[in-house]
Amino acid sequence: MPGTLLLAAAAAVTLLGVGGVLVSGTRVYGRDILWLAGRPVTDQEADVCARYLRRHRTHRVVGGLAGVAFALVVSLRWGGPGLVLGGAPLADPLFGGVAGVVVGALSAETYRLRLPRSAPATASLAPRPALPLRREVVAAWLLVAVSGAVGVVRAVTGGDLTGLQATGLGVVVLALGAATRSAIAHRRRPVLSERALELDGRMRGFASASVARLQVSMGAMTLLWSLWAIRDLTGTLVGFVAGVVSLGGLVVAIRYLRRAAPRPPSTWGATALPQGTA
Repeated sequence: MPGTLLLAAAAAVTLLGVGGVLVSGTRVYGRDILWLAGRPVTDQEADVCARYLRRHRTHRVVGGLAGVAFALVVSLRWGGPGLVLGGAPLADPLFGGVAGVVVGALSAETYRLRLPRSAPATASLAPRPALPLRREVVAAWLLVAVSGAVGVVRAVTGGDLTGLQATGLGVVVLALGAATRSAIAHRRRPVLSERALELDGRMRGFASASVARLQVSMGAMTLLWSLWAIRDLTGTLVGFVAGVVSLGGLVVAIRYLRRAAPRPPSTWGATALPQGTA
């Protein structure tokens, strides 16, 4: 009975949170549109940018809250008290929240992955622009690889599969990110005006860079969980190093999660834009 009440309370809080955040967190302002477009825009272009940003924010918020809610349910149903790191990745609200934001961001891009077969497309010999932040993507996979190595060692020496479970989840999310970036880069080129093509390129660049940063955040969280799963190193030098690396991984995960957000940084100013009429 207490468990059922806790589940009901968690569900109610989640629903209230979804409603409140969706109302306040998905609002798009003129500054946001100028940041995405990189120049003054027409009313039609502003509407395109606003709908794009609103969709991204909505998908991320819903994905993140769904991930947290799922982790809470798993923790309360199967993981004991919950909210305690070192139990299981699926029962960790932080891990679930980051994974949910990543999946939500990827789902927000699915509408742009392919043009309808009936839509006109253009053929061009011009090379497609290289995807941004390739080093970050490589770093994300390296983090997951290190997490896998730690998980294997832990499984062999202690019989604990937590690190391998976290690594498996990280691989799935990073693979989704890789597929999304590839689809963004290689989708058919629509027949658009020069201004529309420029705006389309800006949105494609933001989307692929954002996914890369989310992959880094997920890679850091994966390694973080593999290290947190090692419980018998307290008071040792290796345990101290693992703790420092874990704290650094948490900082990296949160930093890249924030940098991937579909909104301008606080230091961005519209005065840097080229002047001109829309």
